[in-house]
Amino acid sequence: MYCVSGNHDNPAKDDTSYRQFERKLNNEYPSIVDECGAFYKCINEHVDLIGLNPLYHQKQFFFPNKGIQIDFLQKRLAASLCKYHIVMCHPPLIAHNPQRTADMTSYIVAEQDAKIQSILDENKNIVFLSGHTHVSPSVEFDETRGNLYINDGSICPRTTKDKNDKIQQGNVTLLDIDENEICVIVKGIHTDTLLFENTYEF
Repeated sequence: MYCVSGNHDNPAKDDTSYRQFERKLNNEYPSIVDECGAFYKCINEHVDLIGLNPLYHQKQFFFPNKGIQIDFLQKRLAASLCKYHIVMCHPPLIAHNPQRTADMTSYIVAEQDAKIQSILDENKNIVFLSGHTHVSPSVEFDETRGNLYINDGSICPRTTKDKNDKIQQGNVTLLDIDENEICVIVKGIHTDTLLFENTYEF
C-alpha cells in the first residue's frame, strides 16, 4: 500500500506529521524515500511508481523548496528502465481536471502545474493518478504519448453530484497492466457495480 498526502494531511504547511504517518502506513518502504517528500518504488520489471506530496495552504497546493519534488519526478522518469510509470499526486493537473473551466485556477500553483505537465509530455506510458475533486471518476487518454490521466473520484459515498445530477457512490479504481496494454476498471466499492472499464493499447 502506498499513499500520497491530501489537503487535510499537511496542516499549516507542515508535513512532518504526514511523513511519520506515511512510513507507518506503507507495508514496505518504497525503494527511495527522498528528503524532498517524494518517493519511488519499482513495482516489478515493467512498472514503477512515483509519489508526489505537495503541501496545501489557503486553497492551493504547492511543492516546497523551489519544487525539488518536481525535479525528483523528472530525474526518476529519465533514469527508469520500466515501460510503464504510475505517478500519484492528490490534486489533478489543470489540463486534466474533470471540473476545469476556461478561467479556472489550477489546484497546484500555475508555474509548478505547467512544469509537471511538460515533464509528462516529454515521456510516454504514464498513468497519472489524482483525486481531490470527489466527482465521478474520469479517464483521459493522450494517444500521442500513451499517457493516461485518471481522477479517481472518492472511496467514500459523497453528497456531491456528478454532471448527470446523480449522488456519488464510493468507488475504487483498478489497473490491470500487461506488456502492451492497460485496462482501467472502476467499481462501486460498496455495491461492486461496474462504473467504468476500458483498455488502452500502447
